[in-house]
Amino acid sequence: MGRAFTPPSTETIVLTQSKCRCCFCFHLENDLEIKQGQIAHIDKDSSNAKLKNLAFLCLRHHDQYDGKTSQAKGIIKGEIEFAQKALFEKLGTSTDSEVVVVLKFPGSIMNFDSASVNSKLEQAFGKDNFDVERITQGSVKLHIKFKASLLGKLAKALAENSLHEQPVSLKEIEFVAANSSTDYNATDSTIAESKPDYRTVKLIDNINQLLGDDLKEKLAAGMKLKIAASCFSIYAFEALRDELESVESLEFIFTSPTFASGEVTDNAKRQRREFVIPKAERERSFYGSEFEIQLKNKLTQKAIAKECAEWMKRKATFHSNRSDAPMQQFACVQNGQASVYQPIRGFTAVDLGYQKGDAVSNIVSRLDDPSETETFLHLFDQIWSDTEKLEDVTDRLTEHISSVYQENSPERIYFLMLFNIFNEFLEDINEDFLPNDLTGYQDSLVWQKLYNFQRDAATGLINKLEKFNGCILADSVGLGKTFTALAVIKYYELRNK
Repeated sequence: MGRAFTPPSTETIVLTQSKCRCCFCFHLENDLEIKQGQIAHIDKDSSNAKLKNLAFLCLRHHDQYDGKTSQAKGIIKGEIEFAQKALFEKLGTSTDSEVVVVLKFPGSIMNFDSASVNSKLEQAFGKDNFDVERITQGSVKLHIKFKASLLGKLAKALAENSLHEQPVSLKEIEFVAANSSTDYNATDSTIAESKPDYRTVKLIDNINQLLGDDLKEKLAAGMKLKIAASCFSIYAFEALRDELESVESLEFIFTSPTFASGEVTDNAKRQRREFVIPKAERERSFYGSEFEIQLKNKLTQKAIAKECAEWMKRKATFHSNRSDAPMQQFACVQNGQASVYQPIRGFTAVDLGYQKGDAVSNIVSRLDDPSETETFLHLFDQIWSDTEKLEDVTDRLTEHISSVYQENSPERIYFLMLFNIFNEFLEDINEDFLPNDLTGYQDSLVWQKLYNFQRDAATGLINKLEKFNGCILADSVGLGKTFTALAVIKYYELRNK
């Protein structure tokens, strides 16, 4: 059978329950670090997308267990089941735990048939196995509490769309440790002040819920925003303008050299174009990436750039990684209790979920556990203060952005175009290979007879002959190749060559 489609809600449950930890890393190495990975099929049947058959593994262990290149390699089904159970118990997300999920139903709350939905929840979970904690006012969101052992039934109900006439999305999921006490007031429209001790990872898929919307909810007056990402776009600033105006400060680290001084320009380095082109792309993406073309077409770039520049002067500081060493990408919202978002590829409208990019998936984890967020904040502050690794590029960036909104004469634009087209060849120019004006060839009769384009061709021919000892002149018929060649001959005659 072919590979079955795993519903986003099922993926969200798997990633939340594992908190992006690899069960094999924990089982074999007691490693609880957050990993980049993939969801593996425990029975190795890719058509079986049931929740109980899925496990999150780091890329290394996924390749060993579930990859196409896999051989047996000593990892068996029973071992992964044991490892996953042990991980869930360690994280407090085992089937003995309780879980609170937030389901978003389509339509308005005025047209919401709570009796019908409650009846379908009973069919899915059983009458005594769940509680509807609250319905959020102003939108149709249900907060439901039940045993984590029923998560498979939830995944099936969402995949089969059996809870409502239209698709229902899983907005949030939080695990409550089995020994933690809860004090909910189910009759009230809000959760009581005494809340359970959540240790939660919120998965933002940038489909049903967007990173930009979550940041809007988190950012408030007086907060500090810290971001380590590959690029920054003024359209991300526009999307979060009101929230960014209210923050106390932004500290931004370009994780790869961007706007950094002391760029290597020797020929050997310059020919390694894989390093040159990404840097140029990162700097150009400041005023719109290739995927923000719809926003650029609105012709509001100049106004946004000017407003962004004024905001940056007041509240933002930018540092750049001055080496090619890779750097982890994440964002921190800090004010008392912190939240960390990772991974964050860039700070653009695409990464915020407001524009479509080319990534197959763009899932971001939001960490709220103080023990985890403190680690990221300490890492960011440690790197931020390291002058050997980072360089302050705020002034250089401010100067760069001014070029977006300043008025430019047509002549300046023309010369800038020429420079950007031919700048990589400028270093190839060597006075030793240029025509020697002291020969007086420009005063010769044949040179005076030439048109400007023929003179340019003659100069180019002399340059190539000096450098490569040969050249082919391939102008079209009637453009005077003979006269151009005579000018070159005259030059070498005057040089006695």
